[in-house]
Amino acid sequence: MRRSTRGASRRSKRGFSLVEVLVASTLFLTTTAVIVASVASASRQSSVQRHMTTALQVAEQQMEELLLRFSNSPELSIGAHTRYYNEKGEPLPNATNAYFTVTWDVAQVAGITSLRRLTLSVSWDDHVHNPNERTHTITLTTDRP
Repeated sequence: MRRSTRGASRRSKRGFSLVEVLVASTLFLTTTAVIVASVASASRQSSVQRHMTTALQVAEQQMEELLLRFSNSPELSIGAHTRYYNEKGEPLPNATNAYFTVTWDVAQVAGITSLRRLTLSVSWDDHVHNPNERTHTITLTTDRP
């Protein structure tokens, strides 16, 4: 019995075996890889959600602005119209450095000459932050005199 005790104390003084170090390293690296992948995925998802929220705010703001205009306003003439916004949702004078593109189409409602259909879309590409992402679009539609 004394011999086994002496063997155990000698082993503890020698340290870990190569197999134990390899197993511990593999577990550590695997766990680290999973955590890093989870953080990266959460970051990408957060970016997409932030842009969706901004796009929805831009769409609602633009729609409200258009609905407050008189029907003879040039922005409510029959046809397609476009505006550009930066990543923070601030309007821009042209497409240079635009992140969001807002387009709206005004059309006559069939059979009702006094009614116009207003379809507004906000589009953006997330490839700047996420190379594999596609173009996103939010669309709002309403009818007005």
